[in-house]
Amino acid sequence: MRKKDILELLGGKPSPRRRAPRKGGKAPSLDSPYPTGGIPSSWRIAESPATYGSADTAAGFAFAAAEEPFNISAVETLATRLSIPADDLMTLLGIGGRTAQRRWQEGKLTVDESDRLYRVARIFHRAIEVLESETSASRWLKRSQAIFSGAPPLALLGSDAGAKAVEEQLGRIDHGIFA
Repeated sequence: MRKKDILELLGGKPSPRRRAPRKGGKAPSLDSPYPTGGIPSSWRIAESPATYGSADTAAGFAFAAAEEPFNISAVETLATRLSIPADDLMTLLGIGGRTAQRRWQEGKLTVDESDRLYRVARIFHRAIEVLESETSASRWLKRSQAIFSGAPPLALLGSDAGAKAVEEQLGRIDHGIFA
């Protein structure tokens, strides 16, 4: 599973955020949102095409995705690809009511919310790999499954434990174990 593909499901890379300059450090340049004037080292490692697939790269990429918050447009993009309303995806991410309105106005998610969005995108990507089409993956994630006591797999993605259960079921399907 290529992490680049997962971020593509979200419509690109996480949004950069401006940081205050460190004591004795230089201020961020006007051209760059990062304090050093370049991209963070975790992004450089993660984007290196020669290292895709290694455990270190996957961890670095996941770290970079979780460290920088995603733009709110990533929610819209993933919701569209999953064929669900963006508000339903926000609820799945644990963002409701006034907080959701504030996120839409600010234009970006928090780091924790971005991490949860990344988890949903990762499972969706795995479902696409196993079921061989985005439409089939979206349909499977939204359909109630007996293995999950009648709940749709998408409803379980709000927690790590639920995401792990869905990922394990996708692994069983991939290996031809349907029971």
